[in-house]
Amino acid sequence: WYATLCRLAGVDFADARAEAVGLPAVDSLDLWPLLSGANVTSARQDMLLSGMNANGYCTQMAMITNDYKIIVDPELYDEFQLYNVRLDPGESRNLFHIEVAIAQQMLDRMRLLIRTQVQDDPKTLSTSCSEPMRELYGNFIGP
Repeated sequence: WYATLCRLAGVDFADARAEAVGLPAVDSLDLWPLLSGANVTSARQDMLLSGMNANGYCTQMAMITNDYKIIVDPELYDEFQLYNVRLDPGESRNLFHIEVAIAQQMLDRMRLLIRTQVQDDPKTLSTSCSEPMRELYGNFIGP
């Protein structure tokens, strides 16, 4: 929602200071054309999801693209799940070995998106980024 709210406020959503210290560009899309009815499709086609345990480690990853959801368990790399969530909202029929081309496309896209994720563990943030954010946001890692 960040880019959409920035557009409505009349400000640029890019963060040149963050990019200058090596952080990636802001990951946000302007959804105003969709909300206003100027466009009937969303600009974002993929939703990458992950589950964390109490220690902050990824326990499962999933991605939803259009009608499909693929689920990957990092500890069980040979066990993948693919569902058509529009036709099977209860996720009862695993299509991974049936819709092979869709599964492969989604796995490839997921691998690409995972490489763009920013590590959010404060212990791994560079000092040049984390200290100014802590000062600016009252000892919290800010936006």
